[in-house]
Amino acid sequence: MRAVVRELAGVRCEFHELRELLKHFRPKKPKGRLDLSFGLVRTKNTKGNDMPTTLELTNEQEIDLTIAPKTAKGKLAKVDGVPSWTLQSGSSVTITPSADGKTATARTVDDGEGESVILAEADADLGAGFEPLDETITIRVSVPKAASLGITVGDPRLKSDEEPAPAEGDAPAAVVGKPRTKAKKR
Repeated sequence: MRAVVRELAGVRCEFHELRELLKHFRPKKPKGRLDLSFGLVRTKNTKGNDMPTTLELTNEQEIDLTIAPKTAKGKLAKVDGVPSWTLQSGSSVTITPSADGKTATARTVDDGEGESVILAEADADLGAGFEPLDETITIRVSVPKAASLGITVGDPRLKSDEEPAPAEGDAPAAVVGKPRTKAKKR
């Protein structure tokens, strides 16, 4: 029994030595992280709220982007200098940062379509060095769907004596004043 206890004590000692050695090989925890928040998809010149990092917009929309730097534990943190916002790829949006760099507006290009990637970057080192902290946002821009038919009305005129002939392939015109009704299902 004593031999088993001695052997277990030796294994325990070797385990602690191994654990101490492995501490030197662990990757360092990051000093912080850069969280982004987004405004809701909105018609240009109105305000919004949070969205994910891949966004779907139409070319009639824009969106506000905000950084909120945080420590590894999720507490708010400071960054050195003014954060930067750049268009990394694509041409379907433009990016306009605020003077303090904490917010920016991504505005879709009229008639733009496709995918654009925006890079937000800041310096996590509050001293003389530079430790980059960055995140990207992908914005997919599409052409908006029709929202109305846009019927226009011409000037009234005297009617002619002849009925206008339907154009080739057109269905007969509906009778004005009688609403269409759906057939009842039996």
